[in-house]
Amino acid sequence: VGLVHQTGTGLQWGRRFLHDGEELLPQTVELIRERFDLYYVGIFLLDETGQWAVLRAGTGEAGKRMLQQGHKLEVGGRSMIGWCTAHGEARIALDVGAEAVRFDNPLLPETRSEMALPLVSRGRVIGAMTIQSDKPAAFTEEDITALQTMADQLATAIENARLFAETQQALKETQELYETGRAIGAAATPADVGRTLVEYAVHTDLTIARLLLYEFEDGQPVHLTMAESWTVDGRPVHPYGTRLPVDEYAVARLLRPDEPLVVEDVHADPRLDEPTRLLAEVARVRSFAIVPLAIGDRLIGGLMVGRDGPSTFSERLLNNLWTLCGQAAIAVENLRLLEETRRRAQELEAINEISRAITSVLDLESVIRQIVDTTKERFGHYFVSLLLVEGDRLVFEDGSTIGDTSRRLERGKITLDLERPSIATDAVRTGEPILVNDVLFDPRYVTVPELSEARSELAVPIEVKGQVIGVLDVQSDRPYAYSRTDVLLLQSLAGQAGVAIENARLFAEVEATARRRALISEVLEAGAASLDPDELLHRVAEAISLRLEMPCGIFGWEPETETLRPIVVYDPTGEPFPLPETVPAITAEMVPAIFEAIRTRDLQVVLDVPSHVRGPALQFIRSFGVQDAAYVPLIARERILGILSLGRQSGHPPLDEDELEFIQIVGANLSVAWENARLYREAVETAERLKEVDRLKSQFLANMPHE
Repeated sequence: VGLVHQTGTGLQWGRRFLHDGEELLPQTVELIRERFDLYYVGIFLLDETGQWAVLRAGTGEAGKRMLQQGHKLEVGGRSMIGWCTAHGEARIALDVGAEAVRFDNPLLPETRSEMALPLVSRGRVIGAMTIQSDKPAAFTEEDITALQTMADQLATAIENARLFAETQQALKETQELYETGRAIGAAATPADVGRTLVEYAVHTDLTIARLLLYEFEDGQPVHLTMAESWTVDGRPVHPYGTRLPVDEYAVARLLRPDEPLVVEDVHADPRLDEPTRLLAEVARVRSFAIVPLAIGDRLIGGLMVGRDGPSTFSERLLNNLWTLCGQAAIAVENLRLLEETRRRAQELEAINEISRAITSVLDLESVIRQIVDTTKERFGHYFVSLLLVEGDRLVFEDGSTIGDTSRRLERGKITLDLERPSIATDAVRTGEPILVNDVLFDPRYVTVPELSEARSELAVPIEVKGQVIGVLDVQSDRPYAYSRTDVLLLQSLAGQAGVAIENARLFAEVEATARRRALISEVLEAGAASLDPDELLHRVAEAISLRLEMPCGIFGWEPETETLRPIVVYDPTGEPFPLPETVPAITAEMVPAIFEAIRTRDLQVVLDVPSHVRGPALQFIRSFGVQDAAYVPLIARERILGILSLGRQSGHPPLDEDELEFIQIVGANLSVAWENARLYREAVETAERLKEVDRLKSQFLANMPHE
């Protein structure tokens, strides 16, 4: 009775297998060993093949070491466990020295008697329990009966736990199928469908999944293209968009719309050719299955799943994938048709939007920004840029944001020599679109660190009145992203862009002419309205800085010391720059170019001014971030009055010949006005002196009679 009670207590652990599974096996064997004062207890379960009894739990240090070694015994082999599992009967050795089929385990040297009890559930042997004692003839009939009863109940608990786990797994797979199917139905793009499909592999024991899609020409498949992928360990795979010509790869020809293609070992399957085996080796795949994506009898692709070693693919897994691929094929086809319709509508809308920009925006920078941003927003490019021809160079004017970020490239970041080959310059020289499906393999691609994810590029020339004035360039982060349809669309956009840019340029020229005339008028008005030299120079410097949006300074010439002294300095917004009460004189050693303008009495233009200036004058240069400068000598009646200085900041267009000529005209008018004001001041001062002399004379004459 005591033994039965102990057995019943031990079985409480077995019943918990329904919830805790094999995690309780170590506790079970330890409990049995303690309750029956045994030397060793171990539990073996048959593997999937039924050929081996694998140790799943064992007591003591010996059990721990055997578990680490993966200890297993062959079913039907020369061991008590092997015999027991093969015959489904208990085998008892009250004296192990006399047992013919016993495995003499060196880790258990003290064993004197042993029982191997089969674990039988629903008439099927699922394993065995070894019970060993360090005493000979340790087991009575009552012990054997009690322990066998416990073994039977433990087997039932283990089998119930297995069935429960299988049921739970089936429910889990059904839920995963439902969730994946729902995600496929909710996908907004074919790429979303592909990602959902390959990510289903996360829920399986697969190591890799890849979506393969056919490309068609005249209704016939010509390439099998690699699309979305997933791997269990993040291993490198063939790049997205890799194309496999159908006539060069057996795997592309073996797919059928009505059944999966299963390869259990790529090295042993005679259907595969060397290119296909090489593909598998690169991805470290030894076995794979491809489940077709088909609409009726029309095959559009397949889902490839694989493992690192030779293996079979269960019917349940293939059925689940077949169900998902059927849903995915319909979703991809519907989304493709929807995407084509939507894309065409976007094309027309984008063209109309750029057309509206021609009439609504006349600022060149704004026009270019609107063109690149609209093109990216409407068509989802990785990057869109617009480059314009400037002499013998092609200069980056503006670009969209990069990828999903808010980063942009600075103007002038890319400057290309038109004589050197590149994708964009080739478009200018040939006047034809240049399409590169994979920039990694085209030596003409100009590498820009910020655009490291670019994989394909399309450059279309912008023409105005038969002359190429620039390039509209789009890039994608996927290879083979652009088709002939994209080329035609971008050509249409480039035509609209050319009209918009030309209109903006013409408007800018008219506006610049009007602004220049207004500036000259202001200089003349200032000369007429003010005869005070200081007031005149302030008004003129303010007008010049505002109109030209450049820092402006006027320096007075001191012939006695042959130095220059700042009189007024204004920033690009027309605000005066405060000068110290004692303004230091500027010498030829500080700013050589400005004194060269005085010496030659001619305009001087200096590039990279900070590297040519020293001393206090450098303060003015750095405070405004001036890069280049123009120095205009102010001369009246062959006499040097001073210097008009203009600085070009970063982002301001370079000073061209027209602008420099205009600055000289402004300087000539300013010279006349300044000289007139100076002469007027001298006349006033002379009149004041004469008036004072006359007053003193009158006072002198009035005082004479009294003396």
